[in-house]
Amino acid sequence: MTSFNQDHLNKLKSNAEYAYKVGAVMESTLGADSVATISFVAGAVGSALDRFQGMVLSGWRKNVNHEPTMYPNGVGFIFHMTKPDEQQAAELRVIMEKLESEYKANCEAADKAAIEAEEARILAEVTATVDAEIEKERQVRIETAAAERMARILERTPAKPATKRVTK
Repeated sequence: MTSFNQDHLNKLKSNAEYAYKVGAVMESTLGADSVATISFVAGAVGSALDRFQGMVLSGWRKNVNHEPTMYPNGVGFIFHMTKPDEQQAAELRVIMEKLESEYKANCEAADKAAIEAEEARILAEVTATVDAEIEKERQVRIETAAAERMARILERTPAKPATKRVTK
């Protein structure tokens, strides 16, 4: 595959993992079937906490091995995960496998389209070259036939004697 880019795939996986982690936290917090702990901090402490959570989250996006338990939401909430780690790992593995297979399928489709376009270009180029050669050969045959016909006509036509006019 020429369109396959491992760095791009890794970036897609990182973004998918980030989205999954945020989604899992929100689901844990807002889901009716789970019990979640929500800590609320108001005022300047809440703003500072939001800034801290933003820094943690930014650092986590750069270092995917870091597992934050706090996410910024603008009012100073701290969300705590309630999903078991094994369940998160299994769900994330399914998401990553699907993402990778879809990316590879898209790359294969793009490569196939590029190959078909290249084949069409080569076919058009070869066809144009062959057509030009055929036309050149046709012109040569036409010119040869015309020259032969002219030669036959000249052979059949008796030469007229050169006559001198006598002037008195």
